[in-house]
This record gives sequence, C-alpha cells and structure tokens, in this order.
Amino acid sequence: KEKILNDIELNNLNKILVDIKTKETKDTVLNDNISINLLGKNSELDKIIEKILTNESLKKNLECILGEKYVLRADCVARFSNSDDDGMYIHQDGYGETSLTFLVTNQENGTTAVVPGTHLLVPFKKARIAEKLSWSSPKLQKLTKYFLKPLKGFAGEYHIWFNRIFHGRLKSIKDNQISLIFSFWPLAYPENEQLSQMLKNALNKINYKNINSNYLKDLVSDEVFVKNYNEFKNSSLKEKTPVG
Repeated sequence: KEKILNDIELNNLNKILVDIKTKETKDTVLNDNISINLLGKNSELDKIIEKILTNESLKKNLECILGEKYVLRADCVARFSNSDDDGMYIHQDGYGETSLTFLVTNQENGTTAVVPGTHLLVPFKKARIAEKLSWSSPKLQKLTKYFLKPLKGFAGEYHIWFNRIFHGRLKSIKDNQISLIFSFWPLAYPENEQLSQMLKNALNKINYKNINSNYLKDLVSDEVFVKNYNEFKNSSLKEKTPVG
C-alpha cells in the first residue's frame, strides 16, 4: 500500500501531537483518551496535514465521493486512545458527512468500527435509526460482534467512510493509539445555509489566522464554500451528494 508519509514524517507527526496534548492537558484532570483540535497550532503540523490531504491518490478517492470541490470542517482532531478507553456506543452522524481517518500509529485491532452497508438502510435522509436501538441489549451485543468491522491498519494508512453508517469506538486494548479525523461535505449538500453556519462554528474553535497553509485555509473557509457553492449552483455541472 502507498504510504503518504515516510517513517521519519510519521514519527515527527506523532511527537508533535503528543507534545500538543501534553501542553494542553498539563493543568487539567482530563484522562489520556481525548481529542485535540489540529489546525493553527503548529506550523509544521499544518504542513504535514496539507501533505496528507493533497496526496494525489487520497484526493482522487475523495473526489470520487464528494466531487472536485468539497469542504472540510475546521475542527478536525487527533484522537488518542489507551487501554482504559471504554469506547463509544454505535451511532450515526450527519447526512452528507464523509470522514477520513488517518492512522498515525499501527492499529492492528482498530478502534473505530462500522457495520458495513448500514448507510444504505436509512429510508429517510435525516433519520438516525441507530439511536433508536438498545445497543446494551445482551441479544443485540451477541449479534453485532459478527457484523462490526474494525478500521484496522498500519501507521500512514487511511480509511474513508460515510458517517451515516452505523459506527462506534471499540474498547481499546492497546495504549498510545493515535488517529487524525477529518470531516468533509460536498458542494451539493442540500442544506447549504445550515452547513455554512456549521463551518463558521467550527472556525470559532481554532485560530484560523495561524494556519500555515493557504490550501487548508481555503478548504475550511465558509466564505470560500459559499463562493464555490454559488458557482456550482449557477453552472450546468451535475454532482451527486454522497450516499452517506
């Protein structure tokens, strides 16, 4: 498999993320199973993220799903998981959202897990039927273990998946597992005004001016999104929103 970052870059990325987490949690009572925002905190980190997201093969995969122009929510994170992480219940996220999970460390057992094909089961686009099920039910737990697919892999590999799929976080059996998580939307997302406000809210969580990448600034900008959306709306180009 193609590696977007070499071993030296991966080790450097790991060190930068751990340093940021250590600094941000130094005077808090937070445990080690946390997520930290990424953009605008470290100029070298911004450049590494730009290299990941501009990788030719990765971009081609995203474009097949989202179209040539898409938007990234600015509050993308690094997630840290350790052996005392109890995981997260199975759920669904927003309609139209597509996630990229980039593995910073080897994850032979995976932390995030999905139920393949369940993004196609939702009859109504805004319904979240995963939340209607009692996942703590012993009967259901016996069944789901046969259907859950962990997103496994080695450092430098990635997964792209629809957030409408049933997914959750498994109980971690290993310490110091780190993943980068990015959330994308297509220009053709029908609730345009709602998405624009969501992007603005995400920008408020980061220091936009400090982002050391014009590419990333454009990718997360609500103003650039509105401009691109208006051009798309007024063109003859036909794009589809993702199945998710």
